[in-house]
Amino acid sequence: MTTRVEFLGGVFFGGVFYIRVSVCILNGV
Repeated sequence: MTTRVEFLGGVFFGGVFYIRVSVCILNGV
């Protein structure tokens, strides 16, 4: 069981990582 803070933190950092990857891919293309 993860705490609510850990869950929100994971979603936040996961979103930031996803956005950075998307920007890199768009710039690469």
